[in-house]
Amino acid sequence: MLHRGLSAVVLGIVLGWLPVAPVMVAAAPNTPPCSIASLTVWEDTSFTGDSKTFCYGTNVPDLRNIAHTQSGICSAFLKFDDNWNDCISSARYYENLTYGNPNVCLWINPNYGGSGVRFVSSGDSGSWGTGIYADSFSSLQWNC
Repeated sequence: MLHRGLSAVVLGIVLGWLPVAPVMVAAAPNTPPCSIASLTVWEDTSFTGDSKTFCYGTNVPDLRNIAHTQSGICSAFLKFDDNWNDCISSARYYENLTYGNPNVCLWINPNYGGSGVRFVSSGDSGSWGTGIYADSFSSLQWNC
């Protein structure tokens, strides 16, 4: 009897009689956040200069609270402090689709405000030498 019931459910799904919701695979509790997804940022265009990797799940409402990776100041135009606020000129995103479909946004204002750039697929990247986003990011948000 169980076999017939299971067959009816499978047939109903195949023929479209029963809806099928997408299945989201949750990360195991011991999975390191960077193996789920990460965003690496660089202080210079073309993915050069000092870098910092942000791991999945750690939102940063104000990049002024994240110390610059190397000693010394960020090499951004007219910037004279040692944090990542207004210091990002390029970024590259990595994700492991085993854990769903995470995404991350860089925002030009603290607390996820203003306009921003969203990374949704592994390998997505950006390099901003000029324009609104050149050395302008102030916050980072996962699953935005």
